[in-house]
Amino acid sequence: ASVGAAVISVLTEERHFKGTLDDLLAARRAVQRELGPHLRPAFLRKDFVVDRYQLLEARAHGADTVLLIVALLGRTQLLDLTHASRRLGMEPLVEVHTEEEMELALDCGARVIGVNNRNLHTFHMDLATTERCAAVAARRGVS
Repeated sequence: ASVGAAVISVLTEERHFKGTLDDLLAARRAVQRELGPHLRPAFLRKDFVVDRYQLLEARAHGADTVLLIVALLGRTQLLDLTHASRRLGMEPLVEVHTEEEMELALDCGARVIGVNNRNLHTFHMDLATTERCAAVAARRGVS
């Protein structure tokens, strides 16, 4: 953080990644002690967020934003969690893996979109995923 990180992503998913909400809180406190409350970067809760309660947990443990993975959420859930995040003062990072997911993210009003080049089923990396998703955004007038 002291070298200019804008966001620190903290894994809080316990089962597969052995992260905890306490890790998020500890990271935020450590950085805040070092840099102060006004100079610290934002903190992202990196987890499989699927309900509003997880947003409240994130906020209570120091998150400034959360990861919403389109592949896990349907349109209704993505819209609900995006709006609920914003009501809590968090602009979510919406993760997409395909052109269809990019379309859905844009349809749901996502403002911050991340493209994951790793296929979640095969774990194969395809850097062209970013190009394909960027083309969708460009066609929609988003840069």
